[in-house]
Amino acid sequence: MKDTPVVSSLRIKKLFGTHDLSIDFKKLNVIVGKNGLGKTTLLKIIRGLTTNEEVVKYQDICESIELTFTDGNVICYGTITDGMVKSAANAEVDASVFFEKENTVNEFLSHFEKLGDFSKKERAELARNLLQSVIKSEFFLKQASNLYHAKLKENRMQVFQNSWHIDKLKKNVNVRYISTVNISANAGNRMDLGNSIEKNILDLAIYDELRLLLKNGSPIVLDSFRTQLNKFLMESGKTVKRDHGEWIFINESRNTLRLDQLSSGERQLVYILATAANTYGKPTLFLMDEPEVSLHLSWQEKIIDAIMDIHPQMQIIAVTHSPGIIMNGHMDAYVEMKDIMQVSENV
Repeated sequence: MKDTPVVSSLRIKKLFGTHDLSIDFKKLNVIVGKNGLGKTTLLKIIRGLTTNEEVVKYQDICESIELTFTDGNVICYGTITDGMVKSAANAEVDASVFFEKENTVNEFLSHFEKLGDFSKKERAELARNLLQSVIKSEFFLKQASNLYHAKLKENRMQVFQNSWHIDKLKKNVNVRYISTVNISANAGNRMDLGNSIEKNILDLAIYDELRLLLKNGSPIVLDSFRTQLNKFLMESGKTVKRDHGEWIFINESRNTLRLDQLSSGERQLVYILATAANTYGKPTLFLMDEPEVSLHLSWQEKIIDAIMDIHPQMQIIAVTHSPGIIMNGHMDAYVEMKDIMQVSENV
């Protein structure tokens, strides 16, 4: 599995009508800032564009967006950039010529018969080289740009993306979004399941993650999850282990505890680590909104290392009020929200 970040940069014009935002992403990114600057909105934009879901209404919060991926593809909203034109042109030609229609390659090369006989592999390589040269030409890019800008005039509120890339993302990349603000809000909420049965909403979500982990997790990831979780639980004299196909929690008196007998911070921790473990096996973009909520400072400092130990090939983008989560050797991941924003022109 490649240890490559999923996204490389994000550019937003007139966020909330006043500021332009520009950030280049690393493998680990912890964005710190005051309330109201748009930290959560930033995560929701990334989530929406990477999952092709309408998480937020882009037209209500900004003028344009450009999200660039490490593989060179670009997704845009409200504008057409040169990067988007180049990535879309490359991908569409590659997809149509090399992945579906072999006859297209032969037809394309029929004009070069005098160059001699070619093997199937040589024909594909020659076609690729010729087409890539065409794609990089100013004339081709200008024509492609004109086409996309014509579409932009029809609907400025459209998201422009390469359909091949979205399909690839859905198939090969995990995108998970965790809001610990929502987790805390649901920690005390209950759902009526009928027949006088009520269940806590957070506990239901945790049980789902734990069951999925037991069902699909490899021995390596199961052991890593248990080891990391126990590093936190040991501070209160508790442990977690697998027993007859279930996760059970034990206190220092060797009594078994129900999930709802754990503290809100402990339950939140179980949910975060189980969710991280369930992404193992694919490149993952892990979006975290205020992971420090309900966690003691000592736990805040350990949470990033625990997640990355469970799934080393994960790109993390976290927004927070607390720099504590980077104090355990991750200062190079620190980003001040105010440093990636500037007042827009014509405001």
